[in-house]
Amino acid sequence: MASLDSVNIRKALTSGVVRQRADDASKALRIRYIGAAGTASINVTVATQVAMIDATASVAYTWANYATMGALADAINASGLWEVKLLDCLRGDVTLNSFKTGGVITSGTDENGVVVWDLVHDNNITSNSSFFATVCLSPFYNFDSPKGHRVHVRQLDYCQNVSAAEAGAVRLYKRKDEDSEILIWSNVSVDSTGGTTVTSHTFASGEGYISGGDNEEFIFRVQDATSITDADGNLVRIVGFIE
Repeated sequence: MASLDSVNIRKALTSGVVRQRADDASKALRIRYIGAAGTASINVTVATQVAMIDATASVAYTWANYATMGALADAINASGLWEVKLLDCLRGDVTLNSFKTGGVITSGTDENGVVVWDLVHDNNITSNSSFFATVCLSPFYNFDSPKGHRVHVRQLDYCQNVSAAEAGAVRLYKRKDEDSEILIWSNVSVDSTGGTTVTSHTFASGEGYISGGDNEEFIFRVQDATSITDADGNLVRIVGFIE
């Protein structure tokens, strides 16, 4: 159990955090290279596979063999050459036709300066049983972030052109150790035709919040059984703080 001093220090260092995604911008998987061969790259064929490439080999992970985000992440992590984080997705989300961008993926850097490749999700795919926009609030969103922190959700915002109001289509999940995910809150969706109206949910009139345990993440999702029509003003946003 944490000491009283460590608890007080964590609270004193608490900071606010906002994660927001536009349509077709959810970062389903974040990947880094941990092998020794160098010259790493990633090539996505949206309909069939992802190829993980370094100076010695190109290894393909097909959607036929790894049908879900969780199965794909587990397999790539087991290679010992790459490390994968599940971010703006759920483990059970399908991989088939789910990624927005095909071809060689451009690398970037996370907030800790680590070179990463983000596989971005497409809101509108027929492989899933529903269409959705997703964003994650995590205490270790970036690689090499220290464990033992937790996050709290203060507010949930979205603006999405769903087909119609749908019961239980606005959802908040809690994930622990990238393995166990549970639905902890849901609400009816509100359609925003034209992408102009933001719907917000707070707790206890904005004074309350939903807390995670150490190393637990929250995944906020707006989904629809029929369609989500992309618009420039569409977004999903989760507001909270990390300690």
